[in-house]
Amino acid sequence: MAKMTVRIYTPRDGAQYDAQMASELGKVLESLGEDFTAEDVVKVAKKKRSPIHNLFEWDDAKAGHQYRLEQARHHTRHLDVSIVKCGEKSTTRAFHNVTRCQFCSISNAAPIISVSLSEKLILQR
Repeated sequence: MAKMTVRIYTPRDGAQYDAQMASELGKVLESLGEDFTAEDVVKVAKKKRSPIHNLFEWDDAKAGHQYRLEQARHHTRHLDVSIVKCGEKSTTRAFHNVTRCQFCSISNAAPIISVSLSEKLILQR
């Protein structure tokens, strides 16, 4: 029998959303793959049908694109994930900021699962 892993996303202290939205946000961020940028999050959230659309200020008179990028970073930083495997639960920050290229200053968010499997990324935690 295969071991099942369950991920439960919850808001960290300081999050601007509730547990239900944390679950939706976690699913959306997970769907973005191994690493993603704030720009990727805003692009997905921009769609009015996106479950995370209402986390962002879309009135350009109140907030421009750079502000929305900061909102995306904030929401990503304030999400925890509980991983339940073989009946044991472990809770940690869901996504970590990582740099994939040592010669550039571009960083992305990566799921804790990816970070924990990469010795190079573990050192950045």
